[in-house]
Amino acid sequence: MKELFRRCCRGPTLEEYFAVDEYTEATLLHHPHIYITVQEIVDTHALLIEYQDILAPDPTDRLNELLDDLGEVPTVSQLASRDVPSQMGEAEENAKLEVCLALVNKFQAPTDDMTDLNKLFIKSKELCVAIIPFLNGEHLLEALCIGTTRAQQEQYREKVQKRIYSGQARPDEAMSLREHIAKLRRNLQMLEDEGYVTREDGYQALITSIALDLCNKGKYRQAQRRALATLSRTKLSLMEKTKYYEEKCKSYDQYIKSCLANLHAGKRSVHACLRSGKDIKKIKSKLTIKYSAAKLLERGVLLEIDGLATSQFKNVQFEITPTNHNGVFTVKGKFMGVEMESIEIDIQDLLQKQYEGCSIMDMFGKAKINVNLLIFLLNSKFYG
Repeated sequence: MKELFRRCCRGPTLEEYFAVDEYTEATLLHHPHIYITVQEIVDTHALLIEYQDILAPDPTDRLNELLDDLGEVPTVSQLASRDVPSQMGEAEENAKLEVCLALVNKFQAPTDDMTDLNKLFIKSKELCVAIIPFLNGEHLLEALCIGTTRAQQEQYREKVQKRIYSGQARPDEAMSLREHIAKLRRNLQMLEDEGYVTREDGYQALITSIALDLCNKGKYRQAQRRALATLSRTKLSLMEKTKYYEEKCKSYDQYIKSCLANLHAGKRSVHACLRSGKDIKKIKSKLTIKYSAAKLLERGVLLEIDGLATSQFKNVQFEITPTNHNGVFTVKGKFMGVEMESIEIDIQDLLQKQYEGCSIMDMFGKAKINVNLLIFLLNSKFYG
């Protein structure tokens, strides 16, 4: 029996069994969903509270934070968002009520501060390995304090040049030995400020880490191969996800174009009139709607015109004409019968502004227009 339990303990980890890694969430097309009854949610919550000390003995465990946010175990009726039932049948109905829950990450990604320090520690190790053969001293602190000879500097320069020519180093790494020593000192000072190393023991933590890297070189290579395989799978998954979303975008775009084409299929459609062989200029003239600024102000479409008094709005006229493109209109602004400016507006842009909650837009850089009422005007006049 003991041997059986030992074998069970030697099973693969959850990450290995389910092929889950830190990149899995980014490659998912849809978040995982579970279907669970209200009673099961209440029971699970109660069990987590009961065995919280065993499941999360560490005070910093994320589970403790989640349970603190949830508070006390709710009743079935509270969780079902219903009044307390007066009959047993209603209570059983609430308990069996099934809900769908989507898995989302409550916690933000860790801050980059620790990641940056880890990168600095690794860079310092690489720098130390590169220059330590050309230094003298019993320990790293002493080696950094003792000056270098001309021969050591020349040997180091030749080594760096060979690495650059062979492609093992970048040209921006072509610093002298003294410059690299100064850079390593700065790195060690920053690491010491954060408690990674200390000069009291000659930066022994850095040396020990380098020694462990050498001892575990084979293991690191295996880990790198596994990481490379994981990244390759992740790349393929991300490419599939990108393709999936691109196809959805094309589908939505085609759907919108189809809707706009259907809107223009009415009697007043410019395209329908073109197919009839009639004079396009006369047709556009008939389709053009004209409003004075005073009339648009009365309807609420126009809010104001910068630099122009309301009493002068009767002298300003707006002409809206559909173009040959679905959903695109030409708007002309005239003052005392003289055309001042002309722009094109796309109903898709107006709908996007409406979706984003932008209720007011500029026209001609002076007129303030109510987006919602402008859309209503276009719909009623051209698509009604």
